[in-house]
Amino acid sequence: MKQEFEQLIDSVISEQDFEICNMAYGHPMFSETKGKQQIARLYKAGGMVLMKTLAPIGAAYIDYYNKSLNMAAEEEATIKEITEKYAGFQTGMRDHFINQFGDIIDVKLKD
Repeated sequence: MKQEFEQLIDSVISEQDFEICNMAYGHPMFSETKGKQQIARLYKAGGMVLMKTLAPIGAAYIDYYNKSLNMAAEEEATIKEITEKYAGFQTGMRDHFINQFGDIIDVKLKD
């Protein structure tokens, strides 16, 4: 990734500066499809001063995005666990009800 960025900016940068640029890249204003070119143009225009300005916002956005993904994954796992836990219970209750009262309401279990 660093080499690709360096090719876009026609310059070599330190690993530390690249990490800052990478954090800036997380800023929500950058396109998902053209973001690399956008960040390279901004780097050429404003250098590390601009990247250091954008980096905290980008890092916060990435952190928020990752936390949101983790929360969604946890919620999905919880829903799956509950669904699996109670799926058998619901079927068992339905079968029990039909066995107890099926003749009254003329319902039979299908095998």
